[in-house]
Amino acid sequence: MHSFTRPDLIAAQEKKPWVLGDTLDAASLEAALVEFDAGKTTPVEFHEKTFIAGVVSCLVYLHPRKIYYMGQNAEYFLENY
Repeated sequence: MHSFTRPDLIAAQEKKPWVLGDTLDAASLEAALVEFDAGKTTPVEFHEKTFIAGVVSCLVYLHPRKIYYMGQNAEYFLENY
């Protein structure tokens, strides 16, 4: 398992604190994914939107090309890429 810290995300949160969603909001997460895939948001904006949508962790599987976005209460959203 790999985890890394992004200084740009930390800096963005210091300027404007992000509020974690109470539950996983799949509709908001999916909208953030669509916007990011279309190039309409920056990586920092995407991470903020996923955090607000309640994502606390994600697991990326390179094969079979799946990403699990996890919420606080064992909720998850599965993206096939």
